[in-house]
Order: sequence, then structure tokens, then C-alpha cells
Amino acid sequence: MLQKNYQISIPDIDNTDNIDSEYAHSVKVANDVFKLVETHTTPPVPQTYDLWYQYVQGNDKDLNQQIDAIIDRGKHLSQQDIELIHQSFADNNHQQINEIGEDLEEACLQLMSMLTSHINLNDGYENSLIEANAELNANPTPENLKLVVKALISENEKVTKNSSKLKQELSTAVSSLEELNEDLRKSRKNELTDPLTLIGNRKKFNISLAQNLQLAQEKCIHFSVIIADLDNFKIVNDNFGHLVGDAILKLFAKIMIKNVKGRDIVTRYGGEEFALILPSTDLNGAFLVAEQIRLDLSSQNLQVTENKNPVGVVTASFGISQYRKGDTSQSIVARADKRLYEAKRGGRNQVKK
Repeated sequence: MLQKNYQISIPDIDNTDNIDSEYAHSVKVANDVFKLVETHTTPPVPQTYDLWYQYVQGNDKDLNQQIDAIIDRGKHLSQQDIELIHQSFADNNHQQINEIGEDLEEACLQLMSMLTSHINLNDGYENSLIEANAELNANPTPENLKLVVKALISENEKVTKNSSKLKQELSTAVSSLEELNEDLRKSRKNELTDPLTLIGNRKKFNISLAQNLQLAQEKCIHFSVIIADLDNFKIVNDNFGHLVGDAILKLFAKIMIKNVKGRDIVTRYGGEEFALILPSTDLNGAFLVAEQIRLDLSSQNLQVTENKNPVGVVTASFGISQYRKGDTSQSIVARADKRLYEAKRGGRNQVKK
């Protein structure tokens, strides 16, 4: 098959004039991140990038304080420091979700309390009507009628006042619930999103795989898993720098998204390795998807924008496995991994099933 003469430029790290503001901001943040990595000689591992990225963003004050405390003591962040802080940061995100959940529960309890109070008041008014009817039947005099009407007017005023108050309180409660639900949605999304490529992360893959396994076991619905790995990616990083490498990772993520269906799951498995879950797709169908992604990536001639320095053709290798009866998460991934290594050993830039 002839290679398409299709070219995508990777923005140069020092030239953001023609890039949209959001991407320009990301490039600036990445520059700051790598300056910190170099200044503090931190280990070149994914957790390091993640920590310094969050540090530069400044969205988590506790995280920044933990890092600043170590730096203020004149220490460099060790591998152990990074792992501990990274785990703490992950735990904090989980704790944030729990706290939002607790706030939602409290808001729901308050709402139920309001409704119960209103129901009780209405029940009281209904009882007043029953009592008034009995009183008038027993003693239907004008004077008694006047007293009963006066009592009913008083009860009605209480109900009307309470209804107006309840309407205001309900409006406030609904607004609070909507805000809490949005906070919870964002927190859960962040917990399952890779911050660089903005596709699902390893946790998203694990959760989705478990869900598809359960469906397959209960309803005999087959699915396939694809593990993809960019070929010789370390050479790209060494020759062109990590920001160009990051741009390629994001490009690969976009190519995968473009070539899958809406219900398919695309995730970053770790480093330059990605994983896809294709529901209701057999081995042959998954092969076609992986082959299309492979061709799409390998058909692009990449270069750095400003100096036209050619990166050349970047390729990826793919391994595929289909669900088998009795499979576990580990077994289905292990088979895809095995096929991936076969593709690597066989010369790379190929799909093995």
C-alpha cells in the first residue's frame, strides 16, 4: 500500500504564535515543568512529570506545600519522595470525591427534612378542616362559625407562609445539588483522565475492562482488547526532546479516537503504551481497527514547525486479544501483550492477533 503524502507539523516548543491560547498555555507549562525537572534533578519518570505539572498549575495547595517543604530543606526529590507524594495526591483526589459525596448526602437529608416538615404542616391543616367540620355539625351557630373560620384562616396563613419559605429553600437546595453533582462529575472525570493526552488513563482502562468482562460472562457478549506501543519512542525523545515526544503522544491519541466508534474505550496504558477496548468486536474486527490506526500514523511525515526539522515517520506496533470464556483481566491483557511483543520482534509497525 502506497504511503500517503500527508504531513502534520508538531509545534516547536519556542514558537507558539500561531497556536491557540489553550495549547500555548500547555506548551508554556510543559517548558516550566522540564526546567523544574532539570533544576531539581528529579528522576525522569512519568510520576515526576505529573507532579511538576500539577505543581506549575498550582491547583493543589497541599501538593505544592509538600514539594516546597522538601525543597526548603535543601533536598532533591528522590524517587521515594515522588512515589509517596504522587500516591498522596491520588489519595487526595479520591478523598475529594468522598467529601463531595458526603456533601451530597447531607444536602439530600436537608431536602428530605424540608419536605417532611411541609407534609406535617399540611397534615395539620387537613386535621383542622376535619375538626372544623365536626365542630360546625355539632354546634352550627353564627358565633361558632365565626370562630371556626378565624381558626381556619390562621391555619391557612401558616401553610401559605411555609409554602413560600419552602419554595425558596427548595430552589437553594436544588442549586446546591446541581453544583455538587457538577463537582462530582469533574472530579470523577479527572480521576480517570490522562492529563497529557486527555484520553482515559490506566484506571479508566481497568474499570472498563472489568465492566466488559462482567457483560461477557453474564450475557455472552464478546469484546476485544488492543495494546499499542509507539516504536523506538525513546529515540524520538532523545533526538527531539520530550515536548516533541508529548506532541506525538497527543497526535497518536487523536488518531486512535478518530478511528474508533463512540462506545469504544481509548486509554493511555503507561508511557508510550496505549490500550483500547472494543465492545461487541471480534478478533478480525479489532484487527481492522488496529490496522487502520497503524496506517494512519505511519502515513504521516512529521516535522517541527519553526525549523522544519524532520522527525520523519513514526510507527506503532499492536497486539490484539479477544475475550474467551473463563478469561480474567490479567489473562486477556497478557495475550494482547504477547502479540504486541511478537509484533515488536517481527520488525515493528505491524498488527498481531
